[in-house]
Order: sequence, then structure tokens, then C-alpha cells
Amino acid sequence: MCMTIEEIYNRRWQIRQYDESSPPEKKLIVDLVNKTFDLTPSKQNLMPYRVHILGPEQNKHKKDFWEISKTKPGGQHNYNIFAPYLFMFCMRKVTNPNKKVSAGIKYGAEYTCTTDNYENGKIGACLEMGMFSTILTGLALEQKLAVSYLLCFPDYKRDAKEYKGILSFLQGDYPLFVMGLGYPYNMKKNNPSNKWRAKGEDKPKQNEVVNWV
Repeated sequence: MCMTIEEIYNRRWQIRQYDESSPPEKKLIVDLVNKTFDLTPSKQNLMPYRVHILGPEQNKHKKDFWEISKTKPGGQHNYNIFAPYLFMFCMRKVTNPNKKVSAGIKYGAEYTCTTDNYENGKIGACLEMGMFSTILTGLALEQKLAVSYLLCFPDYKRDAKEYKGILSFLQGDYPLFVMGLGYPYNMKKNNPSNKWRAKGEDKPKQNEVVNWV
């Protein structure tokens, strides 16, 4: 019996530690990423972001990222950086826009993500990163995988010196959001029917967030 979308997303909880000894097969992750890429919407189909994927063999990069993250507020608990698959979302300058956008640029239209000021489009890029990660989350949960989200790491602009000499694959990219994916370390303890939540860490009342006009 197939799960509904609601049932699938209800399985999600923030994983604190993954089973590094049993990573999901790369073929499965490649398939999930391909499906996510095809399903994710984007304004003018420009996708003004890049997703760096660190697999199980990239433990050195993960360790380097952990070392600079653990001293930041909240970062000392980021053991999920060692997820079998770590997705680092960054902004990018779109250098090869599609034909429709290229034609628009030729006639004077401006698309921030295609210019040297592409970082000014941070809000839109972050929104699209959220769409990508949400769709990837759903597809992963459908395969009984677990996910985690991370924001407690050094700011690439403010703390640029901390990135010096490490994570060379970034090549100047600006990490904004990180997502982990894999099997949880203790499936019984991390059962989605008993979701871990910090004491008192409750959502606000819905009417503080949703306003029916």
C-alpha cells in the first residue's frame, strides 16, 4: 500500500547521527538526485544555485567542515555533518542561460543571476534551494532514508579565513544551507514514531504564522 504525501513527510525528523558503516547505495542516491532535478521548479528554469554532493568517500572534507563548524553557536552538535551523503547548497552565477533567457538578455532584459552581482539574488536562490531540498527529502523518505538540515556553520563571507586551505571544491561558492542523507545510527532510537525534540522546542501557534485575510 502506497503512502500518501502527508504520511511520507510525517516520517521526517532531524537526524543527529547517521550510520556511517552502512551508507545507501550510490545508485539509489544518484536516482533520487536525478528525479529531484527533474521535478524541482525554477524561475525561468535558471536554477541559480549549485549543489555539491559529498559521498561516503569524502570523509576528509566532512571532517574539515566539522572542525570549522563545531566552534560556532549550535555547531558543536552537528555530528550529522558525517552523514554518508552531504549536500552543500551554494549560489552560482548562471553562465549558460537557456535560449529564452539569452534572447531576453540580448534585447536588454536583466537577470541578476547571470551577472557579476548574482549574489544580490540570494532570496530567490534560497527559495529554490528549499524547493530542491524538500523534494529530495520526500523522495528519500519514500525510500526509508533519513535527512537532516544544517545552518550552524561559518559564514563564507564573514568567516572566509576559516575556509582557507579546505573544501577546495567550493571554488569560491557561497555555502548557504547543508543537508545530510543516509540511514540513522540507531534506527530503534530514531524511530519516526518517537521523534526527538528538544524540551520546550515547540512550534508557535498556527495563527502566529498563518493569516487568513
